[in-house]
Amino acid sequence: MRKDTAAQTAGTQNQETSAAAVPVVAPAIDSTRELKYAEAMLDGESTHLQALFRFYIHNLLKNTGRTTTTAYKIASHLAPSLEGGEYGKGKKFSRSGGSAKDKPYPMDKAGKVQVTEEDWKLLNEVFAEYAAPVSVPEEDTTFKNLIRLTEILGLSDDERKPLQLIYVARQYEELNDFISSVFTEDLKKAAIGMARMLDAPLDGRKFSAALGMGSRLNRYGLTYFEPTGSTSEGLGLPLIDDEIIEKFDREMSDDQLAAILLDKSTKSELDIADFSHVGEQLDFVLNLIKKSVENGERGINVVLHGPAGSGKTELASAIAKHLNLAMYSIGEPGNEDGMEYTEIGSKRSASDIRISKLQRTHALLEGSKNSIVLFDEIEDLLMKGTDSSKSADVDNKLEVNRLLENNPVVTIWTGNDPEKFHTAVRQRFAYSIMMDYPPTLVREKVWKRRLELEKVTLPEADIRALAREYEAPPRMIAKAVRSMRILGGGVDVIRKSLEADSKIAYGQTDSILNDAAIPQDFNLGFVNADQNLPDLFNRLVQRGNDKKPFSLLVQANPSTGAENILRSMAEGMVMNPLEVSMGGLCAPHPMMPPEQKFAAAFAGAADARKFLIITGLEDVAALGDGETFFWNNGLVELFAEHALAHKLPFAVTAKPGTQLPDHITMLFSDRVKLLSLVEDQNKVLYKQTFGLDLPQDRLKDLEGMTAEDFNKAKSFAKRLDLKGDESDHARLISLLVQFKKRRGVVEQRPVGFA
Repeated sequence: MRKDTAAQTAGTQNQETSAAAVPVVAPAIDSTRELKYAEAMLDGESTHLQALFRFYIHNLLKNTGRTTTTAYKIASHLAPSLEGGEYGKGKKFSRSGGSAKDKPYPMDKAGKVQVTEEDWKLLNEVFAEYAAPVSVPEEDTTFKNLIRLTEILGLSDDERKPLQLIYVARQYEELNDFISSVFTEDLKKAAIGMARMLDAPLDGRKFSAALGMGSRLNRYGLTYFEPTGSTSEGLGLPLIDDEIIEKFDREMSDDQLAAILLDKSTKSELDIADFSHVGEQLDFVLNLIKKSVENGERGINVVLHGPAGSGKTELASAIAKHLNLAMYSIGEPGNEDGMEYTEIGSKRSASDIRISKLQRTHALLEGSKNSIVLFDEIEDLLMKGTDSSKSADVDNKLEVNRLLENNPVVTIWTGNDPEKFHTAVRQRFAYSIMMDYPPTLVREKVWKRRLELEKVTLPEADIRALAREYEAPPRMIAKAVRSMRILGGGVDVIRKSLEADSKIAYGQTDSILNDAAIPQDFNLGFVNADQNLPDLFNRLVQRGNDKKPFSLLVQANPSTGAENILRSMAEGMVMNPLEVSMGGLCAPHPMMPPEQKFAAAFAGAADARKFLIITGLEDVAALGDGETFFWNNGLVELFAEHALAHKLPFAVTAKPGTQLPDHITMLFSDRVKLLSLVEDQNKVLYKQTFGLDLPQDRLKDLEGMTAEDFNKAKSFAKRLDLKGDESDHARLISLLVQFKKRRGVVEQRPVGFA
């Protein structure tokens, strides 16, 4: 099978039956052949490799002049085997070393003495019987598979032939010793000798280039060099990737051979609908990838960037699933130190291994009409260890630049911070998507899927609460649910697991806690307004889901539940909230003036498709005394400019007593004023919160209350030594009143307009 056939085969595999998923079926065992092979292994024989070695020596002798230093080194190396009877049936050189202990051609005399004509003729006669080409025996499946791999990758004869000889040299120690002794392991010299061994004496430079650093054999990861600290001028012979040697030791079809090198096709548990929070950018990327794959476009690269745990890898998999494409992920080396060890102890850097696998995957998939590639964590290739500056590793940057320009298969890259990539690298991406942490409803779906996979259950309310409280990536969620299954616990086990995982991953147990989490018992039905709040809420959420903008003004005092209403609205639109205060935006700062703060807030919300929430609108016009407002200043105009241009939904809160001029209210498509709870609502909330009936004579004490007051009182009441009977009323009602006073609500002026 040639390269185009491999690509076609890989391209016809879908996500469920990808090439990498094809099982390798063991062939029927030929007992006679296996016994013969076992005997050869036990006896230390490798007749095929030995025959190849002698065939190579025959060619070398034929293509080397007798009077050269190389001829002398050949005779010196072969003398012990010749006179020991291994070759030539006991024939000996005519030249004597002077005594029985002396060698006829000692290596220290190379360049000073020539091989005699009689001895050179003897060597040629001895090895003449090995002049016939050697066929590969059935039992050497690794060798056969290696040859077929070079055909699948479309390598030329100038690349295939020296690779085969390198394989023989690494498997047959006598050939390896011969090359080292006669030519030294300097690649340029060895390549000339190898050309003679392969009966292509004029191709030495071609073989040197084919085996050298940066060659296709090297870029595809078939060969690599042991790090020596020297320049490329001192390169020794390359090594063949041990992973290939290990995986190729059984019979398999060409399809299976390609599948092994393609690693594993990545599958997604999520659908594209789970990423609706990404917005219209996702529609663009889907169409770009679909058309590029169909047309066989080269150099198409998409980068997904954002913080760890934001779902970049999951989105890439969902894209492939949605487009019915097989996606092959370029994985990391298995060793914890980021290096891969070979049998002889040499090391290869993680970035070198991954670049090789990427280029090999591109080569195998070239021409495919149904495949894409994922490369996670592009920083591995661009950063110098723990370097956090904007500089990039020069060698890797140049290599990546070439990859981005010429890759024959659409490739999705993921990274955390593209600002740290070199400008030349950033300019080579066809498109980019900035990803924030998944919104609540997306995390909720992940929780439910993990619970289903582990065959455990949780109440719906607990699942929603976990999704709201913890900005946990899918990996953490999976481990937490597994711990729950193992221990047979409930939500408490999950919380402990998440806190421990957060401590290990980010240094603090509360690093993944969502500071803007909606309380579990928040209920829109306990928020009153000057209009039908549920209808307004549902209408605006639907606009957001339809990707239509709106601007909402909520007039309410701080800490009265307005924030939770808006957070719930963001949740319903499958968006994350971006909460900023107007006072913070307007405050002068030597490093970032208000103009930059306003731009950053609105642009940040647009780039990450977040629901922007600005609290305290009155602060943009407040003068020094805090009671006088000037609505015609530059900051007001700055806010108005950004508000009119913003293409996503956003909301602003203002105190209910603030008198807003017409040129400000016109900025908002919708307006609502929050009101305090009525008596019946106070009764119901009191019962739900504390499990007690509110005394009729205490109803007046709770005028002007909000649901938020009850939420805070419930949380604080856990610290009190309550008995759960009538004697607790005084403390509970006092607690509620204090929380009302803390938010500055005067009893004669309840929240909103009575």
